[in-house]
Amino acid sequence: MKKGGRVWEFKYLAGIMASGLLKLATLGGVAASGGGIVAGASMMSGSKQEAPEIQKTSTQMEDEENLAQSDDLSLSESKIPACIVYEAEKPIQEGGNSKFKKLLRKFGSKDEFLQKLNEKEVTNTEAITTDVNNACGNTGGKKSVDGSIYVWYSESDKKWIYSTQMHEKGWSKDNEVVKSFIS
Repeated sequence: MKKGGRVWEFKYLAGIMASGLLKLATLGGVAASGGGIVAGASMMSGSKQEAPEIQKTSTQMEDEENLAQSDDLSLSESKIPACIVYEAEKPIQEGGNSKFKKLLRKFGSKDEFLQKLNEKEVTNTEAITTDVNNACGNTGGKKSVDGSIYVWYSESDKKWIYSTQMHEKGWSKDNEVVKSFIS
């Protein structure tokens, strides 16, 4: 009986030890996990170091200023319309509205138009120059339509005429307007 009792004691002790080891391993795992979470949280909320300030040399600052200025210049250049001037026939009255029926010439720029201004006898050179310059800049109560200006020549008055009223629409894009020039 003693022999059987010892076997029983051995099995009992082995069971207790196995159970204890299992509990110890479980408790150790939980503790390790909890410790890892606490350690991770403390790292996340711990003291934050600021990045050291980088000193710029005067050459780097000049390069950045030049780049900013060239960006500003290219932006302002792209905002300025091309300012194409069209010579039209005198507008006609149709249904209570003035309309251009024919565009005679296209000048690639206001400067090109102003250079050729005196091909005809002109009595208002200064006034039309001011009107065209103002229309190109959309200043002085004058305006362009998508960078286009429409003027006509009055044979009877020997004057070039710019009319704000004729700048409510883009005549060069109107399919009903005859274009007597090659684009």
